[in-house]
Amino acid sequence: MVEFDSFSILNIFINHWGKMLLVSIIVYLFFSLFIYPRIFEKATFSKILLVFFLTVFSINILISEILSLLNLLNRPWIFLGTQTIFCLIAVLLVHHFFPISKQTYKSVYHFNFFRVNLIDIVLITLISATFIGFFAVGITTPINNIDSLATHLPRIYYWLQHGSLDYWTTINQFQLVYPINAHIQGLWLFLFGRSEYLFFLVQWFSLIIISASAYEISKTLHYSNTQALLSTLIGLSFPIVLLQTFSFQGDLTVTAFAMIFIVFILWFNRTDQMKYLWLAIFSIILTIGTKQTAYITLPVSFCVIMYLLIKKRLVKRFLRNSWLVIVFMIVFASFQFLQNVYHTNTLIGMEWKPSKQYTTFDQFQQKTVYVIPRYFYQFVGIEGLPRSITPTLIQIKEDVFRAMLNPR
Repeated sequence: MVEFDSFSILNIFINHWGKMLLVSIIVYLFFSLFIYPRIFEKATFSKILLVFFLTVFSINILISEILSLLNLLNRPWIFLGTQTIFCLIAVLLVHHFFPISKQTYKSVYHFNFFRVNLIDIVLITLISATFIGFFAVGITTPINNIDSLATHLPRIYYWLQHGSLDYWTTINQFQLVYPINAHIQGLWLFLFGRSEYLFFLVQWFSLIIISASAYEISKTLHYSNTQALLSTLIGLSFPIVLLQTFSFQGDLTVTAFAMIFIVFILWFNRTDQMKYLWLAIFSIILTIGTKQTAYITLPVSFCVIMYLLIKKRLVKRFLRNSWLVIVFMIVFASFQFLQNVYHTNTLIGMEWKPSKQYTTFDQFQQKTVYVIPRYFYQFVGIEGLPRSITPTLIQIKEDVFRAMLNPR
């Protein structure tokens, strides 16, 4: 008779759920590879990542909303079964209405690896080492910043406890009213992986998508491979990237969708193919349901889309299928807002109280006088330099700005 101690049982339990997560990822990967040839004519690793990211994000949202209405969101086998059935049905429908030949698949997935020089090898090594390092830290350190622990992660645990995305009783109203798309990805990871160490993967993979998008944008603008890789590495060098990777605040995910929007808009501008415009719009709609900071990108996105449609004389063609925007909004962005309206009679889930103090033009001028120099002073940072010279440089910086701002 075989005996198991508590650690053996725990390992078996973890391995069991880890296999379910792996199966779910494989299903998404094959579905992405099936869809890909209908979007791009040639396969590249970075473009496959973009399609995979959109696939995982959108289908997880759709399945979670459906299971939430049935109070079955905490049933992993039902989630996996629904995911598999949905992907199979989607494959059959896409193959029926948009068939392509086997030769097309072979042509698309015939990889032509670009020639790399020594600099490219160094850049690829540095980029890979950065992601591996971030992964090593994230997989061994659970997310522990205050905002994530107080607001973002508790809502995932409540959803799993109740089997639904609906409201619950809490003293922290922000747990209830925030957009949910990024949190649904965390729910998917924890539902199958059963480990809080997996939460960081949402932001970590978003960072990979940001880098892949930066590379694709550079290539679309006709930069060389070396220049594209260098732009990707520069993007990874910002300190905020490291800080956001190990939180669950969702800013990297919003940035990833914004970058995907730029990629598809550039492809639409180059090819005039409407599918790229719809994918760009789709990425922006996913952003709306991810975090409020995405709203600041909407005016610029709208202006860019309208400019290109008018320039290319495709407004009528766009309007014929404009109902897709409504469908995308209802399915992938409106769920949380509808809940907010139902429970609080407000779109954002809480009463908005505007400030009683309004900034006049004179006050704006006054604030500009001291805010801009302060920002410029902070911009000239010396963080990261050797400590032995830091005090001297701080003093020099202070003297220079003092002389500029307070001339005698």
